[in-house]
Amino acid sequence: TPSIPDHNGRTPVMAYDLACPVEMRKDTRIKVDTEKNEAYCPNCGSRFDIFANYGSPLSGKAAELGYGLQKYHVGAGAAGEYMVITRK
Repeated sequence: TPSIPDHNGRTPVMAYDLACPVEMRKDTRIKVDTEKNEAYCPNCGSRFDIFANYGSPLSGKAAELGYGLQKYHVGAGAAGEYMVITRK
């Protein structure tokens, strides 16, 4: 699970599962639209807010059903040199 934004000390690092909460195919992975700062499913077309609203659905089938992206807890390591990502 990659963290989406770069950690620069000001922006909180967020991480999400790459699986679409709507799509049943296991080989489907969420992509990031860097121009719109949104994530999207290339199969069902659902779009997600990954910077301001913690993976909340914006449009598509996921928005109709109220399914957001699975969030992960991200924290600094003991000396701050790495990130610890765990499922909440």
